[in-house]
Amino acid sequence: RGRGRRRGRRDAGSGLMPGARRVRAVPGVAGRPIAAARLEGPKGSWLAVFAERLAVVMDGQVEDRRWHEFEAAAWTDATRTLSASFVDDRVAPLRLVVAEGEDERIALVVRERIEHSIVFQEHADLPSGLSARGLVRRDADGSLFTQIVIDGQPDARDEADLDRLDASIRDVVGMPPADRDGL
Repeated sequence: RGRGRRRGRRDAGSGLMPGARRVRAVPGVAGRPIAAARLEGPKGSWLAVFAERLAVVMDGQVEDRRWHEFEAAAWTDATRTLSASFVDDRVAPLRLVVAEGEDERIALVVRERIEHSIVFQEHADLPSGLSARGLVRRDADGSLFTQIVIDGQPDARDEADLDRLDASIRDVVGMPPADRDGL
């Protein structure tokens, strides 16, 4: 008893997804990712997930995005597609098709990283009829900051409610009030 050999690989504490292969590097991307997967498309297309960022390599170009830039991510099994939207609606959403044979659980790691960057959130209905979501986010260095995501273009009637939402989420996590004089 107790002397038998363990079957399978020990991934505890390695940062790897269970059953995932260790990725040493992704061509064109600095650093060692937590997880990576080849993408459909031009040869050399990759998705690389790091603790502090996501990198997409396509056509020899690298696009790096910090986790706090993302609003959400979703996985579609039927098409092996990872879709990710950004807080800044001027940035086009990502639609990445993971290559056949690659571990689709990379989508879980992406989702976990986005969720890890969200410390607290609160919703508010605005006088204009819009909805707002106040988020306290964690940057790669651990510092906290707030984001207010609104489902449309707010008007003057919404300003006081938006200020109260920001003050409320700051208070919940112990952040100092916003410096309105510096804005």
